[in-house]
Amino acid sequence: MNFPVNEKKATAAVARLLEKSGGKTEYLRLIKLIYLADRDSIIRRGVPIVGGRYFSMRCGPTIGAVMNFVNRESAALNWTDYISPREGNILKLIMGACLNRRLTFSMVLSRSTHHTRHRHL
Repeated sequence: MNFPVNEKKATAAVARLLEKSGGKTEYLRLIKLIYLADRDSIIRRGVPIVGGRYFSMRCGPTIGAVMNFVNRESAALNWTDYISPREGNILKLIMGACLNRRLTFSMVLSRSTHHTRHRHL
């Protein structure tokens, strides 16, 4: 099953997970968490958070677009404003950008959930 990629939500979701992980984490862990969040969202709400094509890889499932954003093979909306280039296996949040826009990440994610809930009622 594939869904259109929402680049804004991809950036917000990855930045939010990085923020909750203390500003940095291993990129494979993050990619798996994004996949699991998308899967859970599809099960619960019928729509993903990020969307894209889902792949079964040697190190576990992944969303192709998120992997491409992490590896800088394609660019997501505002990705480089919030997320630094991968350093080895580590992905980091750009702290200066995050401090000014922390509320935006929460609002983007909660707003998408809020609208979807009301649409299905």
